[in-house]
Amino acid sequence: MTVSDAHGFLFIGHRGYAAQYPENTLAGFRGAEQAGFKMVELDVRLSLDRQLMVIHDDELERVAGVSRRVRALSRAELQALDVGAWFAPSFSGERIPTLAQVFGLLSEKLCINVEIKPDEYDSVESQDGIEVQILALVDHFQAHRRTLISSFNPDILRRLRRLDGTQKLAVLSDAERQPDGLPLCREIGAFAWNPHYSLVTPDNVAAAHRQDFMVFPFTVNTVEAYRSMLAAGVDGVFSDDPLALTA
Repeated sequence: MTVSDAHGFLFIGHRGYAAQYPENTLAGFRGAEQAGFKMVELDVRLSLDRQLMVIHDDELERVAGVSRRVRALSRAELQALDVGAWFAPSFSGERIPTLAQVFGLLSEKLCINVEIKPDEYDSVESQDGIEVQILALVDHFQAHRRTLISSFNPDILRRLRRLDGTQKLAVLSDAERQPDGLPLCREIGAFAWNPHYSLVTPDNVAAAHRQDFMVFPFTVNTVEAYRSMLAAGVDGVFSDDPLALTA
């Protein structure tokens, strides 16, 4: 199954399988695939030596207990940190993966939503810029059909579109950042609109569908919210625990 032919409702594992595994770790991505998820979401930042690291926070305190920023440490320094013990002792020793390690781990049947964090935008475009590197990695793994790249930052999305006219892109929205994401979807020729679920209404989902945009709300972690999204007609949901929504 690929992003481009995902006609059925899509359950997307948020940060891997965040309810059952430490977020954005190889253990979590492996667990999501074993659980039968068709798509996982992950977050990407650059290290000090400009490597693509899969981690959500800019600061390392929450998941690694270290008061340092991701961009202040090299890949080797980042991968020396334990980002599993905070979740449970059984996950001690989990490391921050590179994006290449995640693509190399997962089968070609699993779709991947790569979120570029908004503060990773560099005003000066370069050959080792985060957008250039991600597109090159997608090329390397021949993963265009199963990769969706998203961001809250319009400039990141515009740069991605300028660099690649066919890569599937998604506009992220919340109450502060382009709450009406459809104009930006039109501007960049997006594949999907990924709004916070609180923004979703039957009317704006219908408007998105009229313009051929898929709608994947985040982060849907209750049965009530899931049922509301179903009623609104969305195409899938991001969730920390997709299996719990239909239990």
